[in-house]
Amino acid sequence: MSEKNVPNLSQGEIEKILKLEDTAVLCTALQNEPYGVPISYALLDGKIVFHCAIKGRKLDIIRKNPAVHLIVFRHPDGIAPHPEGDCKYRFESVFITGKACIIEDVSDRLVWLKRFKKYFDERLNLPLDENPVTEKAAEICGCVVIEIEQVSGRKKG
Repeated sequence: MSEKNVPNLSQGEIEKILKLEDTAVLCTALQNEPYGVPISYALLDGKIVFHCAIKGRKLDIIRKNPAVHLIVFRHPDGIAPHPEGDCKYRFESVFITGKACIIEDVSDRLVWLKRFKKYFDERLNLPLDENPVTEKAAEICGCVVIEIEQVSGRKKG
């Protein structure tokens, strides 16, 4: 591995990025078929939680192979043009490997979805009791919890 690609973020920096950001790319694979999809996530109890449709390719793959990889990245300066040949583009990225668990039980899913919504309501300064997640909503909205097994991160600039 080249020196420039060596993970160089501290655990504190990684946690800060995971709390600052809320979107990631979820990578799954089944045999020789890779599949990646963007997700909105919440960091709850040291786990990655996301909501999704109740059926779909992502869930089909996770049921057969729960091993996942998650990539969170950010550009602290935003995207800025740079002179040709002078790449000083800063970025930070976090790489997570873990096991995804689809929350099948509707009552368990309701608990996780309520926590997920509260996480975002607090981040967005929205009223916590507005538009509560109902059992009916939990019946038609999926939820996945990722147990983190390994995490690393790196920054440039």
